[in-house]
Amino acid sequence: MKKLLPALFCLMLSLNAYSTSNLEQLLKELDRTIENKDMFGVSKEKLIVNIKSLIRQSTSDDQLYNLYASLYNEYVNYNLDSAMSCADIKYDIARRLGNQYMIDQSKLDLANIYIISGMYHETLELIDGIDKGTMNPELKPRYFHIYRTVYGAMLTACASPEKRVNYSSLVDIYRDSLRSNLGKNDISYLFVMTDEMNDKRHYQEALTLLLKKYHKKNTSVHEKALLNYSLSTAYLGIGNREEAERYMAMSAINDLQTPVKEYKALQELAYMLYQDGEIDRAYSYINCSIDDALESNARMNMPVITKLLPIITKAYDLKMKARDRQQNIMLLFISLLLFSLIVAMVLVSRQKKNLQTARVQQNKANQALSALNETLKSTNAQLLEINQKLQETNSIKEAYLGRYMDLCSVYIDSVEKYRSNLNKIARTEGTAELLKAIKSSTYLEDELKEFYANFDATFLHLFPNFVDQFNALLIENERLVPKQGRLLNTELRIFALIRLGITDSVKISVFLRHSVSTIYNYRVKMRNAALNDRDDFENQVMKLGRF
Repeated sequence: MKKLLPALFCLMLSLNAYSTSNLEQLLKELDRTIENKDMFGVSKEKLIVNIKSLIRQSTSDDQLYNLYASLYNEYVNYNLDSAMSCADIKYDIARRLGNQYMIDQSKLDLANIYIISGMYHETLELIDGIDKGTMNPELKPRYFHIYRTVYGAMLTACASPEKRVNYSSLVDIYRDSLRSNLGKNDISYLFVMTDEMNDKRHYQEALTLLLKKYHKKNTSVHEKALLNYSLSTAYLGIGNREEAERYMAMSAINDLQTPVKEYKALQELAYMLYQDGEIDRAYSYINCSIDDALESNARMNMPVITKLLPIITKAYDLKMKARDRQQNIMLLFISLLLFSLIVAMVLVSRQKKNLQTARVQQNKANQALSALNETLKSTNAQLLEINQKLQETNSIKEAYLGRYMDLCSVYIDSVEKYRSNLNKIARTEGTAELLKAIKSSTYLEDELKEFYANFDATFLHLFPNFVDQFNALLIENERLVPKQGRLLNTELRIFALIRLGITDSVKISVFLRHSVSTIYNYRVKMRNAALNDRDDFENQVMKLGRF
């Protein structure tokens, strides 16, 4: 039940968009409504169950009468046998209470069911027995409506021209009586007026009144069904067939959603579509109509349905036979195509074998060429790498050769100054001060600082992004930042030498004047701080800043 209600709600809301929908969209919506029509009866069945439950709990005839009246309203046009049973029970209760209003109302209920069931003479016999003079004024509109309806139904079913004239006259008389007993603001008054206008072919006047009401709010689904049916009749009268079919489709949707099983719209739409050549839909709609008429026992519509059913069924059968012939022709055509395909496949299979042999030979040649190509690519890559290394080595050599020449010149000048200084100390301050100056390490430390500063500058000239690239290989909290005023620190110089190709810890220790174990510890420390593979860390360093 919870799953059905959202779908029902969506379908009810979709009616708001019908006025702007084209006919095909409406027909698709009607198809879906027919397909899911059972779910529209769910809420009605639930309400019927609730009323029956209240009936079982009822303690007074007045209350019981009102409950059966509600149950009758739910069953009428939905299940005529049950509706007639409710009307009979109401009549018995009314007689027991001696209430003339209830008795007359119950008779009108029974008369209404008789009409829908096709029991026209029984209807007249029952309603003729009601005293119009003592009848409650509230019941008179319904009283005259039943007369107008029964004579209208007899007019539709009658084949005698003389009787048709008589029934037509009676329809006009009781329609006038009905109109005179209705208030002008009552929607039933509008239906009576437009019914007469359509009968007298005043279609444009009927359209004006109906469209004015159609766009007003607070109109029930059942009232919408009647409005749409009347609009369809008027549009058909002025020759606008598409609008007539559109409003008839909306009326059929309204009927199925109310839901009622006694209706006219769907079978009339079926005949319209049959005339348009829409045989499949016409067949589907007329079958739906006859199923609902049989289920509800609504015999009043059966003459129309039984008249249309053979016509539409015959057209549907002819269409099915034509479709079968087309299918047989297509089957023969497909069989010929299949035979041609088999012959073609045999020829293709032979050609395919020849092509496979050629492909095998071509694949072998391609594989050999591919292997040679891969070898050539590998050789070219090696040559390119060697060439890059040679270029890099030449650049390093050139840079360090120039720096070496400068350092040698500077060093010679420095030694000369140092010798002159010692000579001066020896002459002026004596042997003791000379020995003291010779033992001092200040000169050596200054020279080492100068040497390392020159090394750092030369290296960073060759590899200006070395520090940033080296730190990118380390985890964040182990990255190296030289002290202010220095370009490189000891760890960075170790890996700068490794980048230059000096990987022997002994040679590095001599160059940096540290012990071998110290150099080894620094290298292990940096490998452990590597962001990626530690074993490949120094190989990655060797690739930093490569030309």
